[in-house]
Amino acid sequence: DWSSDVCSSDLYGLCTRPVAGISNQQVDFIEDVDSPYNGTTKYGWFTNQVVHKLVTISLADLLTDAPEGPLDILKVDVEGSEYDILLNTPPEVLQRFTQITVEFHDFLDPTVRPQNAIVIARMHSLGFEHVSKPINYMHGSDNYDTLFYKPQQINGSYSA
Repeated sequence: DWSSDVCSSDLYGLCTRPVAGISNQQVDFIEDVDSPYNGTTKYGWFTNQVVHKLVTISLADLLTDAPEGPLDILKVDVEGSEYDILLNTPPEVLQRFTQITVEFHDFLDPTVRPQNAIVIARMHSLGFEHVSKPINYMHGSDNYDTLFYKPQQINGSYSA
């Protein structure tokens, strides 16, 4: 086990606390009880919702006891909290990953689009390139499904 907050195996780690940019902050997690997979700390429009008071853990703290060295992939689909995580996680933590895949939620709230550009610029400054898949759902998004990757690792070599 990496920590008491993580269920893990040799291949993966799953966190049982909400991951955020900063640890030990209380957040309201809004669960859509009509859906087996919807929940958010940002949007509260569900018609049948339950609010849970939870305490966050940062990505940096989550990985404190993780095995050393590069990590293959980080999937960030956190219903609007991607900005907090990707803008507040220390560079050395993000740089451990060879790929980071993100679902940006500007299709739900177009006012966060400037944050997409800030996150993309930050990831580029850390040595990542990106490809994005757009979506036309609700408000649409040019960066709905975005993969950040390190070109040198795609070519088969790794340097942290």
